[in-house]
Amino acid sequence: MHPQIQKLRERKLVQWALGYAAAAWVVLQVAGEVAEPWGWPPTTLRALQVILGAGFAAAIVLAWYHGERGRQRVGTVEGLFLIGILAIAAYAVAFVTRVEPGEPLSGLAAPATSLFTLERDRPAIAVLPLTNISPNVEDAYFAQGMHEEIIGRLARISSLTVIARTSVMRFADGLTGVREIGRRLAAPYLLAGSASKVGNRVRVTTQLIDADTEANLWSETYDREFTVESLFDIQSDLANRIAAAMQIELTADEQTEIARRPTENLAAYQSYLLGRVAWRKRTPADFEEAIGHFEEAIRLDSLYALAYAGLADVYGLQPWYSVEYGTSEGLDRAQATAERALELDPTLGEAYTMLALISEFRYDWDRAEQEFRLALRASPEYATAHHWYANLLSRRGRFDEGMEHIRKAYELDPLSPIINQDVGYNFTLAGDQESAMAQYRYVLELEPEFPTTTLVYAYASLGVGDFEEGRRALARWATLTAQNPALVSMVADLTQRYRETGEISPLPPGLDVERIFPPYAIAPVYMTLGRTEQAIDMIERATAQGMFAVTMGLANPVFDPIRADPRFLAVARRVGLGLPVGN
Repeated sequence: MHPQIQKLRERKLVQWALGYAAAAWVVLQVAGEVAEPWGWPPTTLRALQVILGAGFAAAIVLAWYHGERGRQRVGTVEGLFLIGILAIAAYAVAFVTRVEPGEPLSGLAAPATSLFTLERDRPAIAVLPLTNISPNVEDAYFAQGMHEEIIGRLARISSLTVIARTSVMRFADGLTGVREIGRRLAAPYLLAGSASKVGNRVRVTTQLIDADTEANLWSETYDREFTVESLFDIQSDLANRIAAAMQIELTADEQTEIARRPTENLAAYQSYLLGRVAWRKRTPADFEEAIGHFEEAIRLDSLYALAYAGLADVYGLQPWYSVEYGTSEGLDRAQATAERALELDPTLGEAYTMLALISEFRYDWDRAEQEFRLALRASPEYATAHHWYANLLSRRGRFDEGMEHIRKAYELDPLSPIINQDVGYNFTLAGDQESAMAQYRYVLELEPEFPTTTLVYAYASLGVGDFEEGRRALARWATLTAQNPALVSMVADLTQRYRETGEISPLPPGLDVERIFPPYAIAPVYMTLGRTEQAIDMIERATAQGMFAVTMGLANPVFDPIRADPRFLAVARRVGLGLPVGN
């Protein structure tokens, strides 16, 4: 036998390791059971995991130097090694349990403030992402789905403001203290917990927390069979308990909505949840996966309104991500599925919102406004409806109304990068470029790797003559989108030369504007370069091909120099948006 293996046997190192691992496992299981009833914060469990991990290393050291019959003793070197392990563990515990009020989520310097402030006229709650503790990775969708469904149930309570999912997902890592979360979201109540699916059993643990005092107002563990009845009963019970804790009296209609079961088919419900998980990823491949899941849900339950609404969401958003979907056939599919969803359930604000978007694709602005109003009547707290309606109103020159709705969207989803970006967009359309630029800078400190705002900020900077800032932003956008930063930043050089000399320079080899930039940015980039004819060419092609993202940008002041051009006027008449046309 090898001498080292013999030493391991003599010093019982394997027995020590297995014994410690078994004991640690028992400790963690017991801690997991008592954490919810006693209201332990997640930081306590993380600290325990760090301590047990450090303890394992220390136990192995002690086992090795304990030796057979105690002949070995820990010396100075070994003692220092143990002290080092404990010091590292202490630092790690301090790190995972830290609460630093004012620390920004991005980890950068404290971000500039948004142009809007959060004002609440009713109680607000943030449902934090449920920690997934399912042992099977394929069941991770369950925690995500339950999280979204709980938010949806609570949103039916008219006397309660429920923070949208986009904002609360910023706290998914669990590293931010509850007071800081409450402050950032202006939400005095937080719902935290975990979810797991093991075979035909599910467990959902929740606790309602007072964000100001960090007090645990109540906690509950639901350990049920994996059935439709159980899942919807959990969601309904949570909504009722939260309303009672906040002393909110539910109306009869709200009680009915909260208790509703959208399907009685468990497999259909699972397919729907999987479809939503894929849809949120917003890539062409994930859209196709989502379609498959939603169609399967409909096959299993042909009266499942939410599955039709999900399918409409995919068809309606695909044109934003690929020109090939901006066709009459694709829009017809989106409209048909949204209308079918509303036939089955006229209360689905999401379906009305999608019909509004489809109407915008077809340049039917009056119909779009009508659908947005129906959406907000059905779902007054739906942030996306307020967001998109705001953009439409401001594009039509109704800036005060647009600001009212974008402010409401912000209050419901205050940390959404795209909503914060479009706060700036609405200021741009209103002619306040200084405020818009300040808002774009806020978004980029809130979400430094958000490519859309990075690009919008880049050509906005070029538009106001800040060429150095535009150059930096273009290079940053190129890095984020896997383009050549040196090549893309040449747009700033060419723009500066055009502004200073009036010279329209040839594009250098490789700088193919229509290949490099996304559709919505091509015409604005041409405008900054002084290439107005090419900008109008792009606008005409976009209008003819249904490239909605291009056409919707035409109210931007960047196009002011060409508003009197006959070709631009023809586009304006065709789309009927009521665009300003210049002199």
